[in-house]
Amino acid sequence: MDHVHLVEDLPEEYGSDEGELTQGYAVAVTGTAAPPLWIFFTDWEPAWVFARSGRMAHDSAYTHLREAAFDTRLDSEWGEVRTLLITPARPCPAEDELAVVVRWAQGCHPDIRQYVPDRVPDAFGDAT
Repeated sequence: MDHVHLVEDLPEEYGSDEGELTQGYAVAVTGTAAPPLWIFFTDWEPAWVFARSGRMAHDSAYTHLREAAFDTRLDSEWGEVRTLLITPARPCPAEDELAVVVRWAQGCHPDIRQYVPDRVPDAFGDAT
């Protein structure tokens, strides 16, 4: 990430030859002696699992999970500029932790790098 900016409202998603803005979620993990490391996710479930796991790390001072947008633009002077836009801290939706982890696990596939929420199997194992 080249820049991280706090914004009240996230801009609309867009895609063009000059760049792309994608909405999603960002997680900040900070160790006891390290500045925050922000990681962007397009889907709630992997962001939530990453934040929850980060809180379990031995030297994790804190984790933050925020609504966010990842903006990539081409600049004639700087080349590709990557900016993370994060919203102020807001309470996360109250969800059953196990349900989030199950949805995350069902959307993970060994042959695909990304989380695939559309392929979450139903209770009988059939992909929907």
